[in-house]
Amino acid sequence: AGGRSAVIVAGSMGCCVALNLAEKRPDLLDHVVMINPATSLGSAPQVRAAKALGLRPSDPLGLVPAAFFPAVSFASLPALFDGGNLMTAVSGGPRQAARVARSLAAIGGMSEMMPKETYRHRVNLLCDFEAPPARLARIEVPMSVVAVDNDNVVPAEDEANRIVKYAPNAAKCYLRGYGHAVFVHKGWPMVEIMEQSEAVVEMKRASALASKKGASALDRTKSSDGFRPPSRWVVENAKKQLEVLKKLYSPVFVDLHKLQFPSDRPVIILANHTLYGVLDSTLIVEKMISSKNKLVRGLAHPALWRLPFLENSRSQIEQFGATKINPRTMFKLLKNGDSVLLYPGGAREAFKRRGEKHTIHWPSDPEITRIALRTNALVVNIACVGPDDCFNVVADGDDLVRLLGEARIRQLAGDEIVASIDARAWQSGGATSAKELARNVPSLIVPATPQRVYFKVGAVVDPRKVFEAQDDRSGAAEKRVCSELYEELRTDIESQIEYLDRKRKEDENRMVGSRFRKEVLKGAQASTPWKWSDRDGIFDFEF
Repeated sequence: AGGRSAVIVAGSMGCCVALNLAEKRPDLLDHVVMINPATSLGSAPQVRAAKALGLRPSDPLGLVPAAFFPAVSFASLPALFDGGNLMTAVSGGPRQAARVARSLAAIGGMSEMMPKETYRHRVNLLCDFEAPPARLARIEVPMSVVAVDNDNVVPAEDEANRIVKYAPNAAKCYLRGYGHAVFVHKGWPMVEIMEQSEAVVEMKRASALASKKGASALDRTKSSDGFRPPSRWVVENAKKQLEVLKKLYSPVFVDLHKLQFPSDRPVIILANHTLYGVLDSTLIVEKMISSKNKLVRGLAHPALWRLPFLENSRSQIEQFGATKINPRTMFKLLKNGDSVLLYPGGAREAFKRRGEKHTIHWPSDPEITRIALRTNALVVNIACVGPDDCFNVVADGDDLVRLLGEARIRQLAGDEIVASIDARAWQSGGATSAKELARNVPSLIVPATPQRVYFKVGAVVDPRKVFEAQDDRSGAAEKRVCSELYEELRTDIESQIEYLDRKRKEDENRMVGSRFRKEVLKGAQASTPWKWSDRDGIFDFEF
């Protein structure tokens, strides 16, 4: 009223009304939240067959005595509230049991509120309502479609998947520990659902815009170092080459909606290197292009430009903006507005030795956050778990140095890399050059059974905002703030790695054998322990 838009929250059959309103009067609505939508009954084959024969779905109810309908309210309780939750409420002590008893007694009044004709009307409403793909595609109002894990009344998750697939601005959310009647649960997270959904909807809009015919895949403005982003043809060709890799490892990105690229400032993505660093960096760069329409410049180890057997890999990553890592290059790129992908653990982290799965080896110097502060860049963590389990280490750096000798290893590595290793050894104040050399020698690995690769967006840090909120803005204060933020980021990446490693154990499709068959038959990625909001962003509600 009065020109103001509203948020509609609908449950079950109320979602039919909400969809009608969203289609016919979108100007009245700011957001629609649909919980366990009962919007698919009208499309069921049995209902369509009855309609074709001229029958009304509610006709059988005319034969049922009116006295039967109040009993339906009692009979439906386990389905509506989820039997487990109902028993928990009853067993919650005398006071809680008495409250439940009073609620049950009040249901007797349903015979007046819900007479026989009302039941018949509702059944007809559900069976007459249809929302085919073409109709859903016309609804542009942002929608949060909520499904629960214990809905015993309607196939809510399947219907939520269908709505999100066809409605352009819909995002799916999943709630654990709830039954069909979510409204009766105290403290269900409506606000959080809307906030997360809006971020996912924005991501879908950006992806749809990028995929329109004739749209440029990437901004091809030349960078400060002369690099020009690849053409659409190069991007599409690279994606085709990655299809086999993606089918084999079925990458999953969690909380991708948290990562946004502002138009007026760059972003530094910090990530942990997994074994050899091939899968993590390749999949992150591809995901940023396909989901965010953004090319992030990889800052790579000088070894990629030194070792001749990496020439093919080097030419491929150079097409997508990878360049040798050093502070000056990073500063120039960020000042120019380029976003970058950085692995603070470097070669040491990529060349993991035995017993170092899922570990990070970030340096102690907070140089990254200092550069971020001075270039007004956001810093975002992305953790990765999975590739360390896809290979077995046969011989690590220590073994190879013992086998070939330090002199031979230095000769193979080259002067530039050896100088870098010697400098790090001197800075560490304890490790000898030989030990530091062994830490930076690639381990000899053999493939293991392919497993799913998991990514999760973690902390999002704004160093400039944090520093400007300080009363003291001296050089000493800047150093302190940068050190604290860097330590926060390092602690966060460890926490995200631990979370992914623990959570993936719930994934029945983690191994390629159990997953590949399902994905071939379905033509879509197999399910995960996280519930899909849409195909690009996953988040998990645990309240």
